[in-house]
Amino acid sequence: MSAPSLYPYQKLEVFLGHTFKDKTLLEGALTHPSYAHRKKLSSFERLEFLGDRVLGCIIAEALYITFETEEEGNLSHRLVDLVRKECIGKVVQTWPLHLYLHLSKSLERNNLPLNVLADAGEAILGALFLDAGILKTRDFILKHWTPYLKNTSEKNLRDAKSRLQEWTQAHGFSLPIYDILASEGPDHAPQFHVRVKVIKKNVPTFTEGWGPSRKQAEQTAAHSLLEHLSSKEPLK
Repeated sequence: MSAPSLYPYQKLEVFLGHTFKDKTLLEGALTHPSYAHRKKLSSFERLEFLGDRVLGCIIAEALYITFETEEEGNLSHRLVDLVRKECIGKVVQTWPLHLYLHLSKSLERNNLPLNVLADAGEAILGALFLDAGILKTRDFILKHWTPYLKNTSEKNLRDAKSRLQEWTQAHGFSLPIYDILASEGPDHAPQFHVRVKVIKKNVPTFTEGWGPSRKQAEQTAAHSLLEHLSSKEPLK
C-alpha cells in the first residue's frame, strides 16, 4: 500500500476529503461482515458502532443550532429521522462507496439494500473520526446531511411509535404491544422501563426502552425495535 499505483482507495479519499494515515482503518471500514466471515477477517462492525455515535452527536448539535426555538421533543423526532437507517442509506447512495466495499458474492454491488449502505456509511464515519478527528468528520457529515436537515418539517416529524406501527403493518407483523416493566426513582426524577413487542408467524420480537416518562420510554423502545426489524428485513 506504500506505492500509490497499488493503493486502490485514492479516489475514495478524495471524495472523503481526507488522506488516511492509517490505511487499515479505511480497509476495515470497507469490509462487510459477510466477506469478513468468509475470509476470516475483521469486519466494519466496530467502526459502524462508533460512526453511529459520532453521527448522532454531530446531527444533534446541528439541530440544536438550526432550530433554536424548538422544544426537546421536536428536536428528538428530527434526530431520529435523520439518523435512522433509511435516511443514512439514502445519503450513502449518493456516495461512490459501493465501488470499494468488500462484499460476499450474495450481495449485488450495484443494488445494495439501504441498510447495508447505512452500516457501511457509519463505518466510514467511524474510521474518518479516528483518523481525521472530529472537526473534519463534522464538516463531512454536515456537507451531506444539511439538505436533509433543512428539509425536515413539522409534517415529517412522525414519532417512532407511529413509524413502527406503519412499518409492522406493511411487513406482516402484529400491532406493537407496550408494557411497563418498572417505574423507579423519586417523584421529581422518575425512570420508566418499557418493553414493546410485535409478533409475526407466532414468533415474538421485542426490545426495551427507558425514559423519564412513560411516553418517552415507549418512543425509545419503538425506535430501538424499528432499527432492529429494519436491519433484519432490508429496506428498499
